[in-house]
Amino acid sequence: MPMASRLLLALSAVAFLIVGVQGLRDPVALMATVDWAPVARSATSEARASYGGMQLALAAFLALGAWKATWQRPALVLLALLGGSLVAGRALDAILNGLPKPFILGLWGFEGLMGTGAALALGRSRS
Repeated sequence: MPMASRLLLALSAVAFLIVGVQGLRDPVALMATVDWAPVARSATSEARASYGGMQLALAAFLALGAWKATWQRPALVLLALLGGSLVAGRALDAILNGLPKPFILGLWGFEGLMGTGAALALGRSRS
């Protein structure tokens, strides 16, 4: 298993782990970093599920890909799809609403690097 792929998966897993733990612990504070405030109790539940539970599941899957060779390819596919879909969603929003604040631009770049790195790793593994 190439070390670069393992490192990409491990670093990505850590990023999702950090967001997931914060999402479970304090979803309101996490959402405040992107200027999103809950307007009802159900919004907190949704943030805790999506930015807590789901992020932890993604972190676990990516960590398995970094650790076990048999999980590497599926984890890289997941990471390429995640990165690509996040970048596409942010691009659509930029078209519709203009550029976001610098913090979000940083996320956009990080997500693009994750997705592109995973896609490149998948391409190299086919040749």
